[in-house]
Amino acid sequence: MFINVQRTHSLRSYEGESGPMAIVVGEGHPVGEGGDTRARYQRLADWTRQVLPVAEITHHWSTHDHQSIDHVPYIGRLSPVSKHLYVATGFGGWGMTTGTVAGLLLRDLILGRENPWAEVFAPNRVNLAGTRDLMRLTFTIGKHWVGDRLRRQPPELAIGEGKVVAATHGQIALYRDEQGEMHAHSATCTHMGCVLQFNGAEKSWDCPCHGSRFSAIDGRVLHGPALEALARRELDEIEEVRKAG
Repeated sequence: MFINVQRTHSLRSYEGESGPMAIVVGEGHPVGEGGDTRARYQRLADWTRQVLPVAEITHHWSTHDHQSIDHVPYIGRLSPVSKHLYVATGFGGWGMTTGTVAGLLLRDLILGRENPWAEVFAPNRVNLAGTRDLMRLTFTIGKHWVGDRLRRQPPELAIGEGKVVAATHGQIALYRDEQGEMHAHSATCTHMGCVLQFNGAEKSWDCPCHGSRFSAIDGRVLHGPALEALARRELDEIEEVRKAG
């Protein structure tokens, strides 16, 4: 794997059925705050063509890289009183190496062995190094939780477009699929109630507060921490608001 040190991109090789391929990673952003995801894919494709003799771009997708506040993964017992519940997360994109560390550390904890890394990676450690980042993140979550509820957009949608629109009982996440059919769901994340943002590249509803993602077609959970799908809503609710306006 190769990674640059300026605007982060990484490359790794892959042997596909039709010959050599490359997996290219970049254009990272917090979930629900990336703007036009399609534009990000295009910038990544443009950069790839600058450094590799690319014949065709066959796939693109987004995923999560969980990161802790102090940038050190959480590996160990979930809480000081947990006897049989362990956690390994917050690898920040370095899963191949930190995953190995997690395997060795959790093995020792389960077997009751001393491990010199246990305190460093403890999920319940107290570390003031990330206080400023935690405060900034908390402010961002609060801004979305309150400010996004004030949005009002007209419900006219083009093919493949999604918008959060006003309705009689709260906001609706409205999406028109490639066949022209409308799909309406609650625009409130089922995790902690933040208002969702539309991801036009992957046709998903993304939560800018904690990173949950939902299908724009049926509202099912694509990524946690949310566990419950979005509730379906009725298009009549939007029409009632339009008539009242």
